[in-house]
Amino acid sequence: ALAILYQKEKKTNEATILLELLIDEQPLNANLYIARSNIEHELAQYELALMDVEKAIEIEPSNAAYHTLRSILCRHLGREDDARKSENNATRLKQMANEKKYRK
Repeated sequence: ALAILYQKEKKTNEATILLELLIDEQPLNANLYIARSNIEHELAQYELALMDVEKAIEIEPSNAAYHTLRSILCRHLGREDDARKSENNATRLKQMANEKKYRK
């Protein structure tokens, strides 16, 4: 929560340092990688942001939002084919989630 507050106040250095400490303590928390990716994205550090999103996907491969973020970052980097693949993954995952809802 403190890292998000720092981010909102545009204290990106503080937020990044805090997130790095948290990631060291909780390396399997995908939300921390996404939070750091958001900061990197704001700073136009697209390669770093993409690496963090890909780590989050590795941890939570069925999270459609992460695949959508990956597609956005791939577009920033001019990787249109990768962006389309990520969009397709996100769409597929959303459809699977909707199908699960309707089966219940």
